[in-house]
Formats: sequence, C-alpha cells, structure tokens
Amino acid sequence: MARFGDNVVRVPAGPGPVRRFLAQFHNPLIYVLLLAGVVTWVFGGHVDAGVIAGVVLLDAVVGFVQESRAQRALDALSKMVPVMATVVRDGVAHRVPAARLVPGDVVELAAGDRVPAEVRLAEAHQAEVDESALTGESVPVVKGTGVVPPSAPVADRSGSAYSGTLVTRGQARGLVTATGGATQLGGIQHLVATAEVVETPLTRKLARFSRQLSVGIVAVSAAAFVLGVLRGTPVPEMFTAVVALAVGAIPEGLPAAVAIVLAIGVVRMSRRGAVVRHLPAVETLGGTTVICTDKTGTLTRNRMTVTTLAAAGEPVPVAEAGETLRECLVAGVLCNDAELGEGDPTEIALLGSAIAAGLDPDAIRAAAPRTDTVSFESETRTMTTVHSGVTYRKGAVEEVASRCEDEMVPGGDVRPLDRDALDRVHGSLTAQGLRVLAFARITPGTTPVLLGLQAMHDPPRPEAITAVAACRSAGIDVKMITGDHAGTARAVAGAVGLASGRVRTGAELTALPEAEFDETVADTQVFARVSPGQKLDLVRALQRRGHVVAMTGDGVNDAPALRRADIGVAMGKGGTDAARQAADMVLTGDDFASIEAAVRVGRGVFDNLRKFIAWTLPANIGEGMVVLVAILLGTTLPIVPVQILWINMTTAVFLGLTMAFEPAEHGVMRRPPRPPERPLFTGALLRRIVLVSLLLVVAAFGAYRLYLGSGASVAEARTTAINVFVGVQAAYLLSCRSLDRPVLRAWPGHSRMLVLGLGSTAGLQLLLTYVPAMNTWFHTAPVGVSSWLGVLGAAVVAFAVVEADKLLWRRYAARAAEGHRTRGRTTAAVASSRALPSGSRTGPSGGNVMSATGNAPIVVAVDGSESAAAAALWAAGEAARRHASLLVFTAYGYEDTSFGGKVYPPSDWLAVKEAEADEVLRHTRATLEAAVPGLAVDIEASARGPVPALLAMSARARLLVTGAPVGPIAGLFSGSPDVDLAAKAHCPVVVVRGRESVDGPVVVGVDGSPLSEAAIAWAFEEATLRNAPLVALHIWHDGDGAGLFSDGNVAFQGESLEDSGRRLLAQRLAGWQEKYPDVAVERRVEHDKPRHRLLSASRDAQLVVVGSRGRGGFTGLVLGSTSQALLHHAGCPVLVVRTENA
Repeated sequence: MARFGDNVVRVPAGPGPVRRFLAQFHNPLIYVLLLAGVVTWVFGGHVDAGVIAGVVLLDAVVGFVQESRAQRALDALSKMVPVMATVVRDGVAHRVPAARLVPGDVVELAAGDRVPAEVRLAEAHQAEVDESALTGESVPVVKGTGVVPPSAPVADRSGSAYSGTLVTRGQARGLVTATGGATQLGGIQHLVATAEVVETPLTRKLARFSRQLSVGIVAVSAAAFVLGVLRGTPVPEMFTAVVALAVGAIPEGLPAAVAIVLAIGVVRMSRRGAVVRHLPAVETLGGTTVICTDKTGTLTRNRMTVTTLAAAGEPVPVAEAGETLRECLVAGVLCNDAELGEGDPTEIALLGSAIAAGLDPDAIRAAAPRTDTVSFESETRTMTTVHSGVTYRKGAVEEVASRCEDEMVPGGDVRPLDRDALDRVHGSLTAQGLRVLAFARITPGTTPVLLGLQAMHDPPRPEAITAVAACRSAGIDVKMITGDHAGTARAVAGAVGLASGRVRTGAELTALPEAEFDETVADTQVFARVSPGQKLDLVRALQRRGHVVAMTGDGVNDAPALRRADIGVAMGKGGTDAARQAADMVLTGDDFASIEAAVRVGRGVFDNLRKFIAWTLPANIGEGMVVLVAILLGTTLPIVPVQILWINMTTAVFLGLTMAFEPAEHGVMRRPPRPPERPLFTGALLRRIVLVSLLLVVAAFGAYRLYLGSGASVAEARTTAINVFVGVQAAYLLSCRSLDRPVLRAWPGHSRMLVLGLGSTAGLQLLLTYVPAMNTWFHTAPVGVSSWLGVLGAAVVAFAVVEADKLLWRRYAARAAEGHRTRGRTTAAVASSRALPSGSRTGPSGGNVMSATGNAPIVVAVDGSESAAAAALWAAGEAARRHASLLVFTAYGYEDTSFGGKVYPPSDWLAVKEAEADEVLRHTRATLEAAVPGLAVDIEASARGPVPALLAMSARARLLVTGAPVGPIAGLFSGSPDVDLAAKAHCPVVVVRGRESVDGPVVVGVDGSPLSEAAIAWAFEEATLRNAPLVALHIWHDGDGAGLFSDGNVAFQGESLEDSGRRLLAQRLAGWQEKYPDVAVERRVEHDKPRHRLLSASRDAQLVVVGSRGRGGFTGLVLGSTSQALLHHAGCPVLVVRTENA
C-alpha cells in the first residue's frame, strides 16, 4: 500500500471553500442589492449602505454554511455503500474493500461484480464482461485467458478485465496488474467532471417561477419609478423605494432553501436504512404510486431453513433423510459455494440440512474435491459442479427434472422418473410457501438421475407485513415480482398481506397479446417465475399507464429495470455492484420496511416544501405590495429598504428554515399519492398566497397609519409596522404546519427547531426595537406596550382568518368531491353491490348491507387494524348481551382536501380501496360469527370519508363502537376522529382500548346534570347486562367549589365538599338503585384531579361511562385535557353519552 497507494481513482477536487463562498454572490438579485448599496452610499446614506453590505455578507455566509453541511451529508452517505472485492490471500478468499487491492493480488470475479482493478485473467468460466463504460460496445465481451499483442486496442484484449466494467456472466480469476490512477479508467477520469450538481424538476420549476416573478416585479418597479418621478418625488427617494419594492418581492432564497430541505430529507432517509444516491429521488419518492418488490430478503428474512426432503413423490423429514436420501444431501453439500454462516442463504440452508441429518459437510467435500464449476445462471436457473468425473446439478425443479429420465428412490435404488408423482409433491410443497430445489447426479456414460428435492422456508419479515399494510393504506399498489415458484409466491404474498388473486408467471406474460399486456400487469399483484429481463417490461407497462414506479432489484440483470424505473431500489447487503450503480436508492438492510419508511419521509419532505413555499411567497409579495401601495398613494414608505432586508434576513433564517425540520403530519400514509401531473402552484396555493399577502399589507400598512395618526413619530410607526409584519409571519408559520386542516386539530407534534426559531425571532425583534445602535442602523425607535398589543392582535387575527379559510374551503371541497363522485363515476356503493352476492340491500349511507334482521343495530367501525379487530369483538359481545344485530362498517373515502383544493382520488385507487374494504368486512364477519355463534352480522361499506360516514351511520345505530390507535400506524377510525365522533354522533359512542377486567366494575361519574342522569342510566343497564358491580364517582379538588360532573350546586352552610358529594350521590342514585336492585353499587367521593382518578379507576374496570355536551369536550371532565386522556389512555373501553342521544 505504501508503494501503490489506495486503489482509488483520484478525481479533480471540486470548488474550494473560497470559490464556493464567492459563488454565493453570483446571483442577479445580489447584484441589484450591491448596486443599491453603492447608489445609497453615493447619495449620502452611509449607514444604510453599510447595513445593505452586511445583509448581503450574512446571506452569503448562511448560504455557504448550509451548502457545506448538505454537501458533507451527501458525501458521507455516498461512502456508506463501498465497492467490495473478493481477493485470495494465503489461499483463502476474503471479501475486502476494493480500495485495499494492490498489484499482485489474486481476485475472483462473478456475475454481477464490478471489476475492482485491472486484472490479467488466469481462469475464465463462461465469463462475459460489459465494457461499454470504456469502449462504448453495448454487447458484453467474452473473456478467456488467451494472449494478445501489447498493441491490441482495449476492446480486443480478451484476456484482461478492466476497472469499472461489469461481469455479466460466468466466473473468472486473475492477477491484479494496475490499480487507481494507473488503470484505463484512471487515465480518462481526469477528463470527466465529477462534481455535478443535480437539478431536480422541482428546482427547475421554482427557478423558472422566480425568473418570471422577477421580470414582473422589475416591470412593476420601473412603472412605479416613472410614476413617482412624474409626481415630483426626488429621484434618489424613488430609487430607494423601487429597490425596496424589488428586493422585498423577489424570493431570492427560495431555490437554495428547497435544496436544503431536500438534503435534510436525504439525511432522514439514511437514518431509516435508505441511502439516496441521487437527490431527485427524495422528490420522486413522495409521489410513488406502485412499488414492485422482490420476495427473498426484502419481504422475507432471507434466512432459509430446510424443513422437508422428497424423493419418488414422497416427503421425508430432514432428521430421517440421512440414510434414505443421503445422495440428495451430498449433492446439496458439493454443489454449493457457501460455508456455514457465510454465503448465499439458500446454500447455507443446504449445509444445515446435511448437518441436521447427521452428515459432515467438510468430510464430504474433502472426499470429493471440486474440479470444475458452472455458476448459477438466471437463464437456466441451475448450478453445476464437477467432482472427479461425477457431476452434480441443482436448481429449479422444472429445469433439473426436464433433463432427467430416472430418479433415485429412498434407499438408493434407481427407477424411471414418475413425473406425475414429482409434480404432486412439488405442488404440495410450494403450496405451503416452501422454496423447492431439485438435485441431480450425472456419472460418465449414464443419463442424469434425479436425486430428490429439498424444500426450505424463508419466513416473512414482521416489519414487512406492517409496511405493506401502510403502503396499501397510502394508495400505493405493492406488486411482488419473484423468480420463485407460483405456489411459493402465493403463500408469501398471503403472509405479508398482499391480496394476491391470480399469480401470473413469466411464461404467461410472454404469451399475453400485446393489447392486453398493460392492463393485465396493472391488475396483477403477484408475479412468479419472472426473469430479470421481464422486469423491464413490467416497469414500462406500468409507466405507460401513468404510474410512478419504484422497482427493487439485486442482480446485474436487474440493472435495466432499476435504471428505467422512476425510483430504482437496490439491496445494500445482498445486491450486486451493478444493481447499486443503476439504482437511485440503496437499502442498507435489504428490507421492504425501509422502502415504506423512505416513501413516508419523501411525502413529508414534499409537504415541507409546499409549506415553505406557501409561507415565504406571501411574505415577499406582501413586502413589495406595502411599498407599492405607498408609492401609489404618494405617502411615506411604511418600511424602508434596510428594514425589508432585516425582515428577509431574520425570518428566512430563523422562521422559514424551521419548515425543513417539520415532522411528517399524522395520516401522511393514509392518503393517495399526489397525481404526477399536478402542478406545483395549484389554484388553492395561489389563493392562499394572495390571501396572506393581503393580510400582511393591511396589517403592516394599517399599523403604520394608525400609530402615525395617534401622534407617534415616523420611526416608531415604522417599528410597529415591522413588528406587525414579523408577528403575522410568525403566526402564519404556525398555521402552515398543516396547510389543509385546522392546525389545532392536526398539530404534527413538538418541534424543537420551531420553538427555537420563534424564540430567536422574538429576541431579535426586541433588539431591533430597543438597542440604540440597531435604532440608528435600521431607523427604528423604542415603542410602548400598546404597540406590542397591536402586534399580538394582528397576529391572532391573521391566524384566525387563515384557519377559518382552511375550514371553509375544506368543507366546500369535501362537498364538491362528494358531488363529483356521485355525478362523474360509478359510486363505490354500486360497485360493492355488484361484488356482493344476491340478496344484499342498500343502506342509507350509500353503502351495501348484507341482509339480516333487527332494528337499531350496534355498529362497529373496522379498518383491518388490530385495534379495530378488538373493537369488533367487544361489539359482538355487546350485541349478544343485548340480543341486538351487529353491523360491521367501514369507510374508505378520502377526506384530505389537499390544501383546500378539489382532490378526486383516481378510480384505480378507489377500486383498490373498495376491494380492501370488502376483504376486511368479510374477514371480520367470519371471525365474529365463529366467535359468537348465532349472532346476526351485517356488513356495509361507504365511499365517504370515515368521520362523515360514521356520523351519518350513527343516526340509525343504537351504539357506535370504534377502536383506539395502536402503534405507529393507526387505523382509519383511530386517534382524533374518536373525539369528533364522541362529540357529534347521534348515538352513544364506545371507544375500545386497553383490556376490560372481566371481574371489574362499571364506573360512572355522577353529578346533578342531565348528562349525569343519562350516563347513570347507561351505566346501570351495562352493569345489569354484565352482572357487574357499579362504582359511582364524584370527584372534587381544592378550588373547584364543586365536584366532577358538577351542575353548579354548592355545599350547604356548614357542610364540607366531601359531605356535599355524598349527599348528591345518595340523591341521584336512589331511584336507579330501586329500578336495578340486583346491581351492587359502591359510592365514592374522591379528592383528586379528575384525569388521575378516572384513569386510575379505568385500569380495573370493565367500562367507564361519561357524558358529553357535543361541543368537542365533556362536561364530566372539568379539564379539557381530561377528556382526551380518557379516550386515548384509559385502561378499559369508554362509553360517551350525549344529552341529545341519551
């Protein structure tokens, strides 16, 4: 290593720190600012000119630091997947980084490897190398060991392999002759610019938008300048004004901010096990509509274990195969490149089966050394080895058996091959989800003899099951593509939650007419026996139908499909160098859950980009409009250029960039993918930009005029206007945490960066207002309390207006979407009626009900989640106790209005959701009918959104039951919808969570209100049905003057609150205890906080009953947070009764 150095091609270094820093000034808008500073200096504004220069310098420093951090992150990620090489040292093969190779090393090459250095071949077995990177020759070159003249061109040197080329077939071994810069690749590398800046489609759209906006602003500024001069305004003053107008209105930092957001997304994905090689992948991932995934190692653990052997049509357990099927086990050991614990999982499993049967793999290999090898080839799906004249072959059952005429039966005898028996046992094994390999032996002068089969199992990854469910809930179609047998594929698909339907094989795809190919591919979820070359056809077919396709692959032949896909995903552990080089993203753990996590992050990144755009553009436009209005009215500028620069500098850094660190919103994986053709600047986005821009103009200009008119100085009025502008921006930043839903209902969670940004901005505004030096530089002045109250009032009003706008447009868009579905498409209700058997009837919610008897059923909402399944079982028990019918209900409509716009999910997304809903309903009904024999169970599906559909359903229900969220992926009816339903439903609502104690009591809170009466009625009825005791709680704590569920009654004179509580309980329970004499009642008056006592009581209870006024909170819960605590943290089911439905 000291002599030759690392085997690394030294590429020309990118721009150094100085050049990168100076590049921050290479921007037409920066030129405008510098020119404005020079002119300001000439006209005597030395302080203003100094401030402008300082702002430009600070902007350059911020851009330089952020760019450097992003580049370091990307550089670090690019090193996470190093190129590896197999080197033979001291007779032992090692897997080492290619950078550690030196001339004189012996390396081994196999199909899929990237040649790590220049190698003179000594052995070659059907080796072919793709040298297009060097020669441009698209056809792989056959390699051998022949000698060629030194003057022969590179393309004709068949005895050498060159660094950077790809082995596409066979195996080879050779001597390293050159490394690093001494290779052919190193000789041309200095001609290639490696530091290429990737420009995403989103970045191009934003840059184009910025240019168009700049032209418009310059035109408006020029017109304003001419108008002001004609009206007699001095030229220097007008120049300052129009510079302020241009600088304020142009979003010069937008493209840089977008790049930072994308870079942070790359880092987030790396933490989820997904290394992004190309920055555009972050943008594209969020819009993925189809994921085509491999099976082995991606959906499964890739830890194979042989469970069964078979010969002559009969299965044999592994433990009994040592004597009866010894030759089959020996073939599995000899035709095998693995060592125990190292190598291909399938081959490791074959060694394990031999050991389990009592054989010694080392002894077997020592007795029959290998003399030749034909490596596994995807075309033949076989591997062959030669041992002292005896040849062993393993591979796909169809391929191996097709070349055999005889078979070995247990015990060692040979007979003609019974193909029918072979097909039966093979089909039986694959139907169990087992992967089956066949083994044959060829001795000189004889025909191949089938030795037997070995069947192994690769269990699915538990995290893959969850990830597949999350993708399907997100409207992403997951297709499994494997080279394995159709039966195995079907079994694994069922295990991970894919609705497999019919499994299409590669042969069936080949036989399809061209006109039917695309539709068949779109309608099929599982493909088996697919060759790597057919993956490319599948990708093209899906893309022709408008899909954004993510494709996984690990082999060299997968590279074309990976390159063609919108997102190529390669395996980091088990994948070849060729696959990794062709991919956009590399999974370090080879796990499907990493893909789902990357899509989740990609959606969050795109959302953050939309939020940043929606936040920053109104600020820029508002600044420009404030100046423009002042020019048109001929009044003094409310905000001067240096103050606009201050606003841009502080808010962009300390407020705007916090959007890059926003967590993904709740439900980001429960909405359909964004349509690929949807423009970045939608009508809804433009409407929001105009609204907030007007709010900023009215607030800032109004504050300036108001305080100026009240006798304040110009500096004080401008200071107030600046603070109002920044305050409204800060309030709008909070609103932007959710663009299309009221933020208080869709709060994404705590953000440390947001808190830090808001705090820093507030501190800077105080410095600007009260520090004398800042007053001098920025023409500000200290202001009083009334000014700050005005700032707070403007911020609150602006926040309220934007939130009201969201709510109104969301309701409008929801009604429009419902009308669109009704008018423009066959509704899901009609589609469901076609899918259900005859005899079904249509329910009033627009769904389809399978007929059963009974009025006012108990309705339970299901969505396939564990919490919904628990709710269904609880509801079934309740229906049995009440002798009522049970209606299992689901809704699969899409409620999100996508930033106030009209979003109509694509028909294929609705079709997928409809099929999933039908599957969930039928499975749940079968489970409940088995659990509670004789129970009448109806099922119904609705195409509306979950909450509206359930509210409509509650009008004809006796009781509405939902589940509670469990884990990171909550069901459709979990989380905040529970609060909405409990507050607005037309019948009582039960939220099932925790575990009900079989011997525990029913707990109810008591006061003197009608709510308490309704809750007591339900509590006594439930206690009677369950033969359970009843605990009546009245809770009070210091300072209340009354207890839990209080109606305002106070204690009598001389009576303590505790005694008053006991009296109230005695009065309210007396009539009910007479009506239900068999119910044992325990009265409790507790001195505690309500949430603590109720949560404590719920841990040992069967049910907790509370009352609600239907306003989103519960009267029975003195603190608003207590209601949330009960619904989300109770240890047992919670029943909520409203006055209207009592």
